[in-house]
Amino acid sequence: MNKKKIADYMLHADAAIQASGIANEGKIPSEFGGYISSFGASLVQSGLLPTIAFFNRESTSSKENKGLVVKAIAHMLKHNNLFEQVKQNPTDNLLFQNIVHAAIALKLVLRTYPLTKEKKEENAKL
Repeated sequence: MNKKKIADYMLHADAAIQASGIANEGKIPSEFGGYISSFGASLVQSGLLPTIAFFNRESTSSKENKGLVVKAIAHMLKHNNLFEQVKQNPTDNLLFQNIVHAAIALKLVLRTYPLTKEKKEENAKL
């Protein structure tokens, strides 16, 4: 882990959060805190290609679009299609390290935003 690279990516993370659509009116859905945490864990456990493929697909069971995490990281790395880049270079250690550093920076900057939670409808019947 290179702290200087993480700090450099942090400078671009805010723009990536805005450009990817994660932030809405200056707030972030609370689910994204979990998504970015599980993204890092998945990188370590499953590897680069499976993680990017999993997060890049649309899921009907998720409250928010996990693909926005990949979109934000791609924006930080200045890649148009991160999944294609990873498919072409699945064992590229430099690409892996850059994605890890960008993900850490994204997680740190996400923590500076206020979080929103979807309010559950309460059952009016007693």
